Amino acid sequence: IAKAGIPVFAWKEETLKEDPSIIYIEPDYVVKSLGTETPWNFESIGFDFSNSENFGKDVRIAILDTGSNNKNILDGYDFVNEDGNTSDDNGHGTSVSEILKSSITDLPLKDAEVYSVKVLNNQGEGYVSDVIEGINWAIDNHVNIVLMSFGGNGNSLLLEDAINNAYSQGILLIAASGNDGQ
Repeated sequence: IAKAGIPVFAWKEETLKEDPSIIYIEPDYVVKSLGTETPWNFESIGFDFSNSENFGKDVRIAILDTGSNNKNILDGYDFVNEDGNTSDDNGHGTSVSEILKSSITDLPLKDAEVYSVKVLNNQGEGYVSDVIEGINWAIDNHVNIVLMSFGGNGNSLLLEDAINNAYSQGILLIAASGNDGQ
């Protein structure tokens, strides 16, 4: 609220109390977005966070996607731009990373090391060669799980070899099932 071009909060309280046009005087309280400690999606499936200590302990996960802007996700490598900055310029990778570690609460996998490995560009597209490099990065960095939330129409024997190599070294590989209900 402003009076005569001067914000009301800049006026002295005594002056405001004397002004008959002022109806209320009260502190300007801080407000913030509301949420719960437990993400709604985990509550809906009955996930119990009451004993969440050590969730993800000693687990290393690599998310192969568009990168991540989630502060609780570690930088792996950016194979699109060939550097160590895995910032997300698309948003998809950040959304995927939020499922594993909330940027607010760090749940559910608060004790896991989750790495962003950028293999898709700002359009959400990439090359099989970058995916293969991402899988090899996961092998070289002793990752336990590789999460790949993308798909394509081609068939690559080189990608199949990289996946089989990772699997033979004990890495669990998780691929997207798609969003079209098929």
